[in-house]
Amino acid sequence: MVIKRIYILTLIILCSLTGYFYLQENHNPYSVEVFIEDLVTHEKIKEIAQSQSIIYSLNYEIKYRNENVMMTTGYDTMFKNINVIEGNFITMADRNAVVIGDLVSNSYYRTSESVGRNLTILGKEHIVIGVIEDSTDIYVSYDEKLLNRQWDRIILRFMPPSDSIFDRKVEDVKRVIDTNGIRYSEMIVLREKIDSYVNYIIAAIIGILITLAIKPGLKLINDIKRLYKGYKENHKTIEWYRYIINNKKSTLKICILLGGGVIVALIMYQLTKIITIPKELIPDNLFSPVSYINQAKSLFEIWYERMNRGFSHFLINRLLVNFSMIAVIFAVQIKWLLKDPCQIHYEGEQRIEN
Repeated sequence: MVIKRIYILTLIILCSLTGYFYLQENHNPYSVEVFIEDLVTHEKIKEIAQSQSIIYSLNYEIKYRNENVMMTTGYDTMFKNINVIEGNFITMADRNAVVIGDLVSNSYYRTSESVGRNLTILGKEHIVIGVIEDSTDIYVSYDEKLLNRQWDRIILRFMPPSDSIFDRKVEDVKRVIDTNGIRYSEMIVLREKIDSYVNYIIAAIIGILITLAIKPGLKLINDIKRLYKGYKENHKTIEWYRYIINNKKSTLKICILLGGGVIVALIMYQLTKIITIPKELIPDNLFSPVSYINQAKSLFEIWYERMNRGFSHFLINRLLVNFSMIAVIFAVQIKWLLKDPCQIHYEGEQRIEN
């Protein structure tokens, strides 16, 4: 049973590491996603960006002819992994430009080499300036004339100029957005979401340490009890320090086990200091049940809103990572449950005998 528990915890560590590096590779962890509810112009966001010295990208997303179309102000490649295999990506200076996925290019032109061709998107003709590898997305350059469309999502992505002032700059941008009366449903700090996998790794390591420490811990308690019982029986005839000297072998074992326990406890303490808890998971009052209920309602509202408006690339990839982790662990558990029934019966008899 101990081996199985350690195996599962090790599996959690490996899956979490994979998820952590996958998200780091495909998304900029030092960026923030803001899901804007109001129709906002590029000029308004540009003013905010210039006042706060941030790099940004404004995306308007819509489903068009069964394809994901995003009108962008540019700089998307600084926020997510977009592999342009031909041509270039859209910049703020581009007009009537479109970048398409190679799967879209193959569908329209029967080839992925489509740079320079014309493509009518959202009722307007654009020139293909780039092709993205293994993608069905379509990016069109920002055009204020297209703002009257019923966009599914408007996402502002921004990145502070320096990591050292990241948290302060995020709060400053949030304050300026609020001051300008721009309503948003959610602000996602990617670093917090990606670092949650570090929390899983730390929790799993602590779980392994506790699992490995249980048996020596029980042995330590029994050894102390045995030593103390022996002293109680002989305390009238021998001093306590002489009793310990006479039982130096048992005393040494207890000291070693105690020392090991202290080291393990210190390691776990240092690991817990690395854990980061997102603000949305912390209730206003830790000792109030009402705060926990309100927190649960708030999380439900966030997910309900996400289901209604749809998910960004980052949220989709994070969901895929989480579901993959759960599927792998669940599959291993099912495999153990479906093993030889005779072996299960034998293990049951062994437990009864013990």
